[in-house]
Amino acid sequence: MSFIVGSAYPDPEQFREELRKCRQLAPGKRFGVNLYISSPPNAASRLQEQVRILAEEDVLCVETSGGSPEAILPALRESGIKVLHKVSAVRHARSAERLGVDAMIVVGNDSGGHPGTYGISSMVQAPQASRELSIPLVIGGGMGTGSQLAATLVMGADAILIGTRMLVSEELWIHRQYKDLLVNSDGTDSVIVKTGLRQNHRVLNNESAKAVAAIDATGTSDFEHYRPHVMGK
Repeated sequence: MSFIVGSAYPDPEQFREELRKCRQLAPGKRFGVNLYISSPPNAASRLQEQVRILAEEDVLCVETSGGSPEAILPALRESGIKVLHKVSAVRHARSAERLGVDAMIVVGNDSGGHPGTYGISSMVQAPQASRELSIPLVIGGGMGTGSQLAATLVMGADAILIGTRMLVSEELWIHRQYKDLLVNSDGTDSVIVKTGLRQNHRVLNNESAKAVAAIDATGTSDFEHYRPHVMGK
């Protein structure tokens, strides 16, 4: 199953249009939506609006991440939408299970995105999570091959989450040079930045990443210092 990133569409009607476009392009197939839960006041109201649209458009499930999904769980349950909550540590997975989410996604420090702040490997967390959780378990972070899927299944997980690996698929319109760069990389050309904000992010170690790492080294937690380098412009 694939997921649409809800935060990419701040305009509610554009969000609705993208859901309908996805359904048209993949007739008969189900898909989910990632809902990133953050602290700014406008983010909470946007999230509530997107949950309403998801119910109206009969979306099967959501992947929640960031903060706790507790505030939106009642509306999602009422609409029959399944909730997979994503965390970077088993301790947070236990808390989310108590809230009543339908499944857990646990990602480790291998993640090519947001690995969390604990620095625990996906392979360490997989067997631990499978022992401690009673709901379906998905493992993410560095997953991209059949052998890795087999390994996590043996450790007690039910599925894997694939992220970066999908960037090189022919279906995506990402620039060929970027795809070639990913295929030819050996894992040593990435770096974790935004540690000063405790929003650890694994990225390619380019000039922007070096600039952010230098800001991290100053110990500042003021986002305005980071803004010119992390907004993707």
